[in-house]
Amino acid sequence: MNAYADITFVQVAVAALAWWFLTGAVFWLCRQRSDYFPLTLGVGIAIFALAFVSLNWSLDRVDGIGLLVGFISGLTIWAFQELTFYLGYVTGPRRKRCHQGCSGWRHWLHALEASLFHEISIVLTFIVLLGMSWGADNQIAILTFSLIWLMHQSARINVMLGVRNVNAEWLPKHLDFLHSFLKQAPPTSFFLVSVSCISLLFIVQLDLLASMPVSESGRGTVTLLTTLTGLALIEHICLVAPLPLTALWRIFGAPEPDIHNSVAKHAGGTHEI
Repeated sequence: MNAYADITFVQVAVAALAWWFLTGAVFWLCRQRSDYFPLTLGVGIAIFALAFVSLNWSLDRVDGIGLLVGFISGLTIWAFQELTFYLGYVTGPRRKRCHQGCSGWRHWLHALEASLFHEISIVLTFIVLLGMSWGADNQIAILTFSLIWLMHQSARINVMLGVRNVNAEWLPKHLDFLHSFLKQAPPTSFFLVSVSCISLLFIVQLDLLASMPVSESGRGTVTLLTTLTGLALIEHICLVAPLPLTALWRIFGAPEPDIHNSVAKHAGGTHEI
């Protein structure tokens, strides 16, 4: 029993640390001088390719090492999607702000145009992962990528509809045009629905873990996914709660929140980031 408990602790720790490190690394790399970006992209492509190699190796392994390799591979593949977006290489055909007063479906269409190539890249990557994982014993990579994608979309919709903490300071300067697509306002009903759904998923996962035998081969998969869901729930709560989420990445040079200046910069508009 203790041995299985130790394995579960290691899986939770690895999942949390990998999420923290990759998030911080992307954040730090995209805030460096722009003349470093081509080198950063080149190294990122190499790591991206390596992640697929390690993923392929893990597909037929359902032991602890295989699960962790598959999980980190899926997480790294997602991190590359975010890297290319925040470096400014894979965004969308629109690279300008919305004018004051732009709203409704027109505003949402503009937001899609600003990230269209990024969204297409995610879909294509998902298809490749799905094809590689189809029928494999180890599905953790595709499940990890899918779960993060779903939680990411939920967070993006919420910050467009309105939340208290829009984290304006996180965007690098070369993506300043994205400021107009996010909104600082009281949370909407969509926030309540999304947080409720994530919470329900988290509870179901915990209940599943509690009912699974400690020696069950699928327990590691559920443990890793439950950890990610818990982290996503914390991220969503931090969109409205006065919690300094950026403090987690202070070692990577995360900026101090400056919500007042962000709002002032777009005063009178409904689309502050």
